Amino acid sequence: MKNCPSELGMYFKELLKKHSVSGLALAKIEDSQLVWADGFGFANTTQRTLVFADTIFEAASLSKPVVAFATLQLCKNQKLNLNDTLAKYLDWDFDSRITVKHVLTHTSGLANWIEENENPQPQFTPGSRFSYSGVGYRVLQEAIEKITNQPLEQYLNETLFTQLEMQNSSFTWRSDFAEKYATGHDTNGLPIEKFQPNKAFAAFSLHSTVSDLSKFVIAFLKSHLRTQMLEPHVIVNNTVPWKKDWSRDNFEEFLSVFWGLGWGLEQTKNEQFFWQWGNNGNFKAFALTSSSTGNGFIALTNGANGDRLWRELTDKLVGGEHPLLNWLEQTEAIPSFGESDRI
Repeated sequence: MKNCPSELGMYFKELLKKHSVSGLALAKIEDSQLVWADGFGFANTTQRTLVFADTIFEAASLSKPVVAFATLQLCKNQKLNLNDTLAKYLDWDFDSRITVKHVLTHTSGLANWIEENENPQPQFTPGSRFSYSGVGYRVLQEAIEKITNQPLEQYLNETLFTQLEMQNSSFTWRSDFAEKYATGHDTNGLPIEKFQPNKAFAAFSLHSTVSDLSKFVIAFLKSHLRTQMLEPHVIVNNTVPWKKDWSRDNFEEFLSVFWGLGWGLEQTKNEQFFWQWGNNGNFKAFALTSSSTGNGFIALTNGANGDRLWRELTDKLVGGEHPLLNWLEQTEAIPSFGESDRI
């Protein structure tokens, strides 16, 4: 595996200093191939351990496209249907209008985050509009586990991760991760105790490396599911799912930014991009790739300020104007908000 060119490496290290971010792992993809993967800064500032391409990070909401891809595979194998109501697979009372497609397109009407013992209920008519929802993925996870008769982490490990040789990826903590994981750091750059999930959370608990995630993105680019997943289904809007008024009726749609089946989509003048961002508080993640050229990058950071890097990384590694970044900034998805909010 090639390392980043030295002049680029210096630029990325300066970015970390500029924005007070502890560490960064990057993978650059060109023409649907991995060009290089590398690490910059510190996995743990106290221990002075360095970040490498195989350092384990919390991938945060980069979890969602992985789960979406596995969901579409179940549909291909006729074990699930996009128009199935999720209530069909649940042992508790759930709104029968909400389908698999609603979850993948973020049109379920469910909140982004609720307490684990809360019963999720839609706050607007499912399918009528966009509102980003991690809760929908929680419900989808239950359906997948019912269909496969396996915990989500086991199913994904035995199918997707093994198939793609993603040996350093898991939705739950593994003991071997202790040898090479990144510690999260707060806004002051101080290390924070590591979240080590013993059960999967479909919306945010994926632990992985940029090398492994590049395998997933490249496999997706070459997959028969690509066309289906990258069809725009709904335009995003300026409501903020992590604020109290997120379900309000008065909102403005944000031209050029959409959601497909599991991926965010962006239409620029000449290209379509698919993308996803993630925020686990002290871990921030971002992936952006052109479906037209197969060029893009994956970034994982272990600092609460990590999302301050996205615009400059995009300018340097992809170039061009990107309305999705304006949308993220307008909805305050960047810069960061609360550590407890996982998106």
